[in-house]
Amino acid sequence: MSFKQNMLRGLGKCHVEMLESSNREVFREDILYGALNSISYDTYFEGTKCWYIYDLILGMQDNDYFENKIIEKLEKSKKLSIITFNHLTDLLDQFAYDGSSRAKTVLEEQYQSLLNKKRFSSDDYEKLCNLIKIFNDLYGNKKIDKVLDDVYRYKLTHKSFDVTNLWFIQSMVFNLDEVFISKIKAYFPEFDFEYNKNNIPIRLENVSMDDIRNSNIEDLSLCVRCLDKPYHNELIDYLLEINDKEKSIIIVKNLKISNKLFNEKIDRLLELIKKYDLQHQAYFLDFFARHKSKKLRKFAYELIDNSNFKEHGMDLLIVNHSKEDNEYLYKYFKSATFIFQGWKSHVYISDLIKYFGNGGKDERIKSLLIHYYENNYCSYCRKEIIDIMIKFNLLTDEIINEMKYDCNDEIRKMAKKMLAK
Repeated sequence: MSFKQNMLRGLGKCHVEMLESSNREVFREDILYGALNSISYDTYFEGTKCWYIYDLILGMQDNDYFENKIIEKLEKSKKLSIITFNHLTDLLDQFAYDGSSRAKTVLEEQYQSLLNKKRFSSDDYEKLCNLIKIFNDLYGNKKIDKVLDDVYRYKLTHKSFDVTNLWFIQSMVFNLDEVFISKIKAYFPEFDFEYNKNNIPIRLENVSMDDIRNSNIEDLSLCVRCLDKPYHNELIDYLLEINDKEKSIIIVKNLKISNKLFNEKIDRLLELIKKYDLQHQAYFLDFFARHKSKKLRKFAYELIDNSNFKEHGMDLLIVNHSKEDNEYLYKYFKSATFIFQGWKSHVYISDLIKYFGNGGKDERIKSLLIHYYENNYCSYCRKEIIDIMIKFNLLTDEIINEMKYDCNDEIRKMAKKMLAK
């Protein structure tokens, strides 16, 4: 595997390879690519991976060269995507944190450029949020105080400006001193300050089937989730009887029953889904995949042969597999291809994780774990693959060593803990 592809994966072996090389110049072009382009597979889970690239830049011992290239792209590109803008500014944050006055100046200029705009686009809100986050990291309360004043003045003079799009300001309420919290609440009453920072789900007590029958569509999801188990049998009978697609979908999206009850009702449930169109059938198949039944194993192969539901069929087979299915599943997992930012590889990885989560132990499929570790581009999934490898004692000293430099912080912590023993 090439250095560039390993870099796109965020693997620590890039760092190891650089440390062991007598000629680091051979890595310059690839690292420059990583400095100027987002290498994140999924920014929602992984962030921008900027610190990982910054470590590789430091290894080249030519900081000015890379800093100049990053600034050049940031300043000369007329329209940068949010992902690229955040990647470049996050990298400059690393330079600024290490003392670069030029990086600090450029970040400030980008901030002022946004506040000089007559009108904000949806991308501009995201860019401003990232810059505020960076200033909070670099300067703390002193700079944030000025930022709040700046944004407030801009809001007063630009009627189209919607401060509620600046999610980072609202999130700061839970991390700042009381003085700043009061200021945010005074400046920006538009925010919902009753936001539950712990995201604790609401729980209803003593929900009955009468509540389910009489519930409106908006409240039905919560009622189903909170319905006590003794009522599940009655709820399934209700599901089988009603002729209301919308209610049926809400019920199956939010319900998980015992496998015993599911198996008692499975024949009627399999008949029920035939009444619905392809879109609605998919919700029922997701519901099926949360349960185990021998009848689902046979049904799974029928779905796999149906191009509309092949992935649902694989879901059901993996959850309900037996030893006889391991040959088929081995060939399936072995056929996986890994492409940077390709969604299909995520399906294979999720299925492999699900296989082992449902008691899978086949030695041939175990042997594929290292292949998945080395080739997949999502560091979030890689962490889960490593967890399974630990369970089966498959981690080598070489892998543990390179985990120290992985782009995923959790993986680095795992390596540090292992090496400390």
